[in-house]
Amino acid sequence: GRSLFEALMLNGPPTPEARMGAITEDKPVWKRNAPKTYRKRIHTGLLDVLTWPSRRLTLVTEENNDGVVATGVYLTQGDKLDPDPADDPLTAYIESDKKGRFPLGFRAGRAVWRDSAALFDTRDPSGAGAPKTFRWVAKNTALGEILRTHGFDAFGLVNDQAKAELWRHERLPLHVEILRDEGRWQYVNGALERARDVLLHKKHGLRRALRVTAEFALAPPAPGDDAYPSADTKAVTALAASLGAESRYWAALEPAFLAYLARVAQAENQAARVLLLDDWNQITYDTALQAFDAATSSFDGGARHLRALAKGRARLHGLKPAALETNPDDTPLEPTEPMPALPPLPLFS
Repeated sequence: GRSLFEALMLNGPPTPEARMGAITEDKPVWKRNAPKTYRKRIHTGLLDVLTWPSRRLTLVTEENNDGVVATGVYLTQGDKLDPDPADDPLTAYIESDKKGRFPLGFRAGRAVWRDSAALFDTRDPSGAGAPKTFRWVAKNTALGEILRTHGFDAFGLVNDQAKAELWRHERLPLHVEILRDEGRWQYVNGALERARDVLLHKKHGLRRALRVTAEFALAPPAPGDDAYPSADTKAVTALAASLGAESRYWAALEPAFLAYLARVAQAENQAARVLLLDDWNQITYDTALQAFDAATSSFDGGARHLRALAKGRARLHGLKPAALETNPDDTPLEPTEPMPALPPLPLFS
């Protein structure tokens, strides 16, 4: 929101499904009688959850001539949600055949934009996908206009039991047009699937190209021998991972994807979206090549390394977009229009 008032209003829609089944007893923690000991309980609604007392401070006191004074403090366990809520209006949810429905959370080494397909998915009103706040905004024309040039903030914590491994704050643009139109959402989902395929394709993906390069670098066949390398699997995995190509690939794709989102939101018809997806396919392929070249730039110019690089890079050619495959003389294609820069998203400016 443009102010603290807007932020509170936008994150607390009045629709019943976004109030977590609030009952008359739903109230913030400062209006409740605090229990004397830790306990498990189910929430009574949105106000209860937003002010949940998950920790407590217990004062250590003693009496002296001045009366009762505090001499120390313990950080103690507070209330525990039992069961965990499955209807948090500020949370996006993922559906899995094995795990069922669970909240979309942060993962180390993975930025939020890579989960945009879930964040913008409003196809099933009662199913997994976008947070209920997003769904409410998508139905409200006036709110959509407010958020057109603003975005949303994602806050999260990754923990291993009681150990916090990382905390993160990210900001993304919120394109209401994509929330309202399943056709536009399909092109967001398709773009992310293409990006994953360029990385993970079993035969031609960037990950496979790196492994082939590592195999030929570690245990190359004799010159003139067409046999496949028999390098140690663990050594291959370690070398391929140490090159850092995957993190380069995703980091380089992020600004391009955010620009792609803006274009999909603005595209007037399906034909325009098809062209955008074609451009995106080209971008993912080029980005994979650049990530491969940057990751292997430390290889020397010896025959063994040159052969390893050629073998690895050749794997990526199998993911060339159709436009490149039909360019027989390999002449450079006409450059596409540069992606537009997105406006800054000030927080409570």
